[in-house]
Amino acid sequence: VDGIEIEKAVLEASPYFHHVNGGAEKDPRARYVLDDARGYLAATRRSWDVIISEPSNPWRAGVASLFTEDFYRSARSRLREGGLFAQWLQLYSIDEYCVKMVLRTLATSFAEVQVWWLDPGDVVVLASDVPIRMSRSRADALLDGPFREDRVRYARIGTTPEFYARFLLGTAGVRSFVGEGPVHSDDRPYLEFEAPRAVFRSSGHEASRLLAAKLSSGALVPPLDGASLPEEAIWAGLSEMLRSAGRGPEARAAASRAAALGDGMLGRTRLAALALDAKEVPAALKLLSETRAASSSLAPDLRREVETLWGLIEIAGGSTDDGAKTLEAAGSLEGPY
Repeated sequence: VDGIEIEKAVLEASPYFHHVNGGAEKDPRARYVLDDARGYLAATRRSWDVIISEPSNPWRAGVASLFTEDFYRSARSRLREGGLFAQWLQLYSIDEYCVKMVLRTLATSFAEVQVWWLDPGDVVVLASDVPIRMSRSRADALLDGPFREDRVRYARIGTTPEFYARFLLGTAGVRSFVGEGPVHSDDRPYLEFEAPRAVFRSSGHEASRLLAAKLSSGALVPPLDGASLPEEAIWAGLSEMLRSAGRGPEARAAASRAAALGDGMLGRTRLAALALDAKEVPAALKLLSETRAASSSLAPDLRREVETLWGLIEIAGGSTDDGAKTLEAAGSLEGPY
């Protein structure tokens, strides 16, 4: 892994974050270069299977140069056959015009694009010159294996099949969403000037717009190789995304749909969480009691989630010590709680 970092202080600060970055700067498989990413890509003859671009926000002076059609084509030229480019994009302090411009520029620079939800404030855009398909068995093995705790604690994905609901738009969906408009380039640097203005124009609804575009597109999951996905997990995952975006009624509708599929356990758990959010403790207690009664038949991840919610119900009822013990037994006390 080659890391291109323009600011030396970032590498110097890394030891303070070993609890989340795993001591990346000490990994013998990684090499770090202090340089500007554009200059490095223009000068090197190296090529990679994957290039991930995570600069700062495009409203910062000079950063928009890493969002241009010219940079994307430079990165594309350094990808091996079938390689993948990934672009982080924030959804906070930005407006619809700038989000669509970035996506339009990527869709102009690459044949295939996909947008994936990280959280209400962030997405990642995958881009390639070949169709982007995921091996479900390989992804499941990673999400249930080395990345399981990250999936639960940081990505807030309760069960692995729900991960695939994070897919927002494919190539056709992106092109329909962005429509006609300007492309950001070196000689026409629209984003350089519009992104700072967007900080003040931002409505805070960009996550909701992308969720609406996903539902309108009808493509609820990404192109996959492998076993089909349980439909209840997709609606449960969508419910959690809507919940985190503050779309309570839509989140309940999606969770209710999940509860009507399969054995209903996953959907009822999501409905219980939403009831707790609304301080409807009796409703949450009723929903969770039904699910908890069948806890022996639940998958470990769902069982942990049920016990976590039960602990929160105990706390809401005034039994703080009991709730803390339940959270600790569930293995949730060190996470968001």
